[in-house]
Amino acid sequence: MSTLIGGPGNDFLVGDNNDDNLIGGAGNDTLLGLGGNDLLDGGADHDTLAGAAGEDVLDGRAGNDLLSGGDGIDLLDGGEGNDTLIGDRGDDNINGANGNDRLIWNNGDGSDIMEGGAGFDVVEVNGANGAGDNFALNPFGP
Repeated sequence: MSTLIGGPGNDFLVGDNNDDNLIGGAGNDTLLGLGGNDLLDGGADHDTLAGAAGEDVLDGRAGNDLLSGGDGIDLLDGGEGNDTLIGDRGDDNINGANGNDRLIWNNGDGSDIMEGGAGFDVVEVNGANGAGDNFALNPFGP
């Protein structure tokens, strides 16, 4: 297992095909997990986090972030800020958390659980033709 920790500036961290911990810290960071079961922690500011094969955990934390899970069963948490979260292939758990978030499901993405959290959130469904696609929307809050 490798652990890569970014500095206070804008970092570009890339894992390998093993399990990795990528921690961006402050700055506008790009974290790429590649293979393995990875933990990607964006830290503060506006980050781009991308998993790949494996069961990944992506945590955007503060800032307006872009999170994409990749293949596998992933957990995506946008944290504070206005985030865009894409589960990708696999049955993913997607949480926008606080902020005005955009949660995206594309045809072939698997059975994802999406929760917007606080704020004005949008769930975007792309490529569904109705044949074999089931969606359940459960609004929460006042």
